[in-house]
Amino acid sequence: MKLQTDIQPRRDGKLTVTTADKSVIVFEKDEAGVLTAEVADAAAQQQLLRTGNFYPADERDFKAAESLLAAPDADDKDPDDTDDDDFEGNDDAPLLDANTPPKPPRAKPGPKRQAKP
Repeated sequence: MKLQTDIQPRRDGKLTVTTADKSVIVFEKDEAGVLTAEVADAAAQQQLLRTGNFYPADERDFKAAESLLAAPDADDKDPDDTDDDDFEGNDDAPLLDANTPPKPPRAKPGPKRQAKP
């Protein structure tokens, strides 16, 4: 499947993506100036499509892309679980933001200095 992306390329005009299986895919500008690459591996297609930054370049591939997006992940522990929350940790733990310290208050301006005569 040929995929395209809207991610900004590097200065050389290319975008390099490393997939979960460590394969490297290079997106280059086509004749229309769109970054595209041929992605043969179905797992890599699924991974890239799920980011929301990659799309089928040919509208004939839209149905295949929809089926890849609907399919469970290969590493999904429970494919019947549709709520996509495979978090196995402590549900009572505070969110990450709750553990982030607040910004320190800004310093108050000091007294104004008088000019010496």
